[in-house]
Amino acid sequence: MLLKIHRHYPNSILADAIQNNSHYHWFQEGAQWLGIPSADLTANELHLLQTLFTPQIPNLNHSPAAESWRQFLTEDGAFPQHLKDADYRIIHFAVTKGDWTPYDFETAFKGFFHQSMIMFWKNDFEGAIIEEYNHHSPQSDEFEGICHAIESDFLTDLALYIGTPQPVTKDLPRNFQHDQNIFETAKKGNQAEKIFTFETLLPVLLINEMPEYIRNSLLARFSFLLDDQELLTTIMVFLNNGSNASMTAKKLFIHRNTLQYRLDKFSEKTDINLKDFKQASTVYLACLYLKQSSTE
Repeated sequence: MLLKIHRHYPNSILADAIQNNSHYHWFQEGAQWLGIPSADLTANELHLLQTLFTPQIPNLNHSPAAESWRQFLTEDGAFPQHLKDADYRIIHFAVTKGDWTPYDFETAFKGFFHQSMIMFWKNDFEGAIIEEYNHHSPQSDEFEGICHAIESDFLTDLALYIGTPQPVTKDLPRNFQHDQNIFETAKKGNQAEKIFTFETLLPVLLINEMPEYIRNSLLARFSFLLDDQELLTTIMVFLNNGSNASMTAKKLFIHRNTLQYRLDKFSEKTDINLKDFKQASTVYLACLYLKQSSTE
């Protein structure tokens, strides 16, 4: 298998041992190693190869604290030193190639935090930020601006998963892995979004795990929206904005009378009251499923 991949990457190196070259990613199969230049790999290709083969990841975590956290969260290592009796928040990130180095990236992020934070890298394009959570910590709605600033500075694309503040216990590595899996699922199915949280992703996760008969029931009741994408978008924006008519009209660039006409049209068609939480929740899941279905 390594030989086939070696042929696919003309600049790769097939060897019996790892060579000391930080510009290569190394993958092992049996007694053989394959080195591929970092510049020749996309983030998706790197992730696939690290899944298929044993990777030798270069140590990007020069700080002892960063390496300690990485080992604790990913390798069943000892508890990090100098822990405080406080909740910690972990922010997963994924970044594409751009005009940046790991040092530049970490320095830029530190500028947005009022207290010290620790960043460690899982590979060349993904990592995690650990911060002691308190009233100075950036709130979820602030990360959109942070994301935009970093993307502009480094000519890259950035996605973030904002974890839930929690104490450092023996369960934290397991929770870290759960959040990482959710983040991976989110990136594959929601390319347009930049900022993710468990709360915003839960409806999507529920849809992915939904039994087929329930999906069919949603489709039977709301399939008319597939032929009226304008109405589908209107309902989604309305529910995403807490059923606030003024905010919805503003985001859709329409008059409030036009919005009310569309909402009345939906209610007449379905006999659903969007001000009722349970009914609105069902409609929101249906809209997400229909949006997902229309893009597949």
